Amino acid sequence: MSMIHSYGRIENHDYVQSPFRESIDWNASGWWNGHFIVIEEREDILVIQSTNEATGYAELEIKTNGFKVIGKPSFLTNDIVKINAKNKTGRIYNVTYHSARECFRYMVDYGNRKSTCWYYDNDLEKAGNQCP
Repeated sequence: MSMIHSYGRIENHDYVQSPFRESIDWNASGWWNGHFIVIEEREDILVIQSTNEATGYAELEIKTNGFKVIGKPSFLTNDIVKINAKNKTGRIYNVTYHSARECFRYMVDYGNRKSTCWYYDNDLEKAGNQCP
C-alpha cells in the first residue's frame, strides 16, 4: 500500500538520513517538529516534504520506521480550491492536522493576499488548475 500523500510527523529522528540527521538540533523547536507529506517512496526510504511554506517546503529523507502517519488530507499544498462561503479561488499553501478536532485544516493564498483563518474540508472544493 502506497504512503504517497500520507501526512504525518517524524516519530524518531534517528531514522532521518544525512545531512539533516547531523545538522539539526533535534531538541530545539523548528520546522522539523512540524508536519510532513510523503512525496516519494524508495523501498524503505520516504521523501517527506514540510507543509510549512516558510521553510520553502523543505524536503528530507527518512526510513519508514521513523515516520508516523496521521492520514491523508483531501487537499494538498498547491492545490487550487474554491472557498464556497466567499466565492473565491486560491491556492493551498499550508496544511496542518488539528489534533483536538482530528481533522485536516488548510490556509489559502488568494493571489493578492493570504488567508488569516483556517478552512476545513467542507469549506473547500477543488477548482481546477488555475487561480483567476
